[in-house]
Amino acid sequence: MSTNGSITPSTLSPKDLPWQIFWQRDKCSLCGNCTAVCPVNAIEPAVHRQRLVQTTMGLEA
Repeated sequence: MSTNGSITPSTLSPKDLPWQIFWQRDKCSLCGNCTAVCPVNAIEPAVHRQRLVQTTMGLEA
């Protein structure tokens, strides 16, 4: 296999990477240490908002 050029982080997309980052929600404190050491800035700590809808109409599942 021959190469025609160099690969830089700007030429890669998330689909080109064969791995996924798995984390454990109950152990993560969003401290940012993983973000600080990631060489391509692929990890971004964020808080995802969720909406909870409750009904009082007596509907049973």
